[in-house]
Amino acid sequence: MTLYPKMEDGEGIEMKPGEVLRLACCDCGLVHRIGFAIEENNSIGLAFVRDNRATAQLRRHGSGYLQQEMIKGWQMIRETNSAAPLREKLADLQHEIWSHWMRWLFQCCTKNADGSVTIPAAKVERWMRQMETPYSQLSDAEQESDRIEADKVLKVLGETQQQ
Repeated sequence: MTLYPKMEDGEGIEMKPGEVLRLACCDCGLVHRIGFAIEENNSIGLAFVRDNRATAQLRRHGSGYLQQEMIKGWQMIRETNSAAPLREKLADLQHEIWSHWMRWLFQCCTKNADGSVTIPAAKVERWMRQMETPYSQLSDAEQESDRIEADKVLKVLGETQQQ
């Protein structure tokens, strides 16, 4: 573990994409692991995970310095006890959403003798248009359909925060 001098309010820290910062609050000793990534669309992705073990350790053995440790890769966040159950709940939800979509898709299709299916041309045209259209340019009804799916994710996140 590397010790750094106490940081002042508003002071920044330079990090490389994919690195994870373990940061302790100097007032209460709460430790978070903060992951940063630059996404393909050049937006910045952040992930925050409370590190209960490190918090307890820092509070027990605290000093006048913040203990900060750079840890390479996102694997740490995936393996953190508090993130793993949420990851599994979200993966389960995504599978449920995908399965529902596939059942509906196959109901719209014509089953061929060889077991393959044919998607009606009107559906292909519509879905190709939607696929190429940014969310902000979809119709109100199409946006509402996406909001319903987003609400499912928000529900899981809300349930996790309450636990």
